[in-house]
Amino acid sequence: MPGRDDALPTDAVQTDAVPTDYESSAAADKPNLRLWLRLLTCANMIETEVRSRLRAEYDVTLPRFDLMAQLEKSPDGLTMSELSRRLMVSNGNITGIVDRLVAEKLITRTPNPNDRRAQFVRLTRGGTNRSWKWRRFINGGSMICLRA
Repeated sequence: MPGRDDALPTDAVQTDAVPTDYESSAAADKPNLRLWLRLLTCANMIETEVRSRLRAEYDVTLPRFDLMAQLEKSPDGLTMSELSRRLMVSNGNITGIVDRLVAEKLITRTPNPNDRRAQFVRLTRGGTNRSWKWRRFINGGSMICLRA
């Protein structure tokens, strides 16, 4: 029966640096873990605050804000697939948000002349104005909570 060393890939490098005392190794990693958890907590608190302020001030969700911010950076428009990739969500999620924004006349959908299956999504003039207001709100004094 082969030994445990035989299970290692042929290109694996064995080293004496592998900790044998897992308790002391875990203790050494504690500050890093604490820092990571604290950063994650702060990021969640900021996101919660941004969501709540956008909802209270403009009755808009963070996903809608994110989608329109992506379109604002791309005046020629983006395909639905590109929006999905940039926002790291499914095409189905993008479709629902786009449908609602089209109904509100904040964005338009036009066929891609080079690919019948694809559509370009662009901000309307009203969508550009709204997106600019939202971004200004986020970048401006609305986020005083982050300065404390």
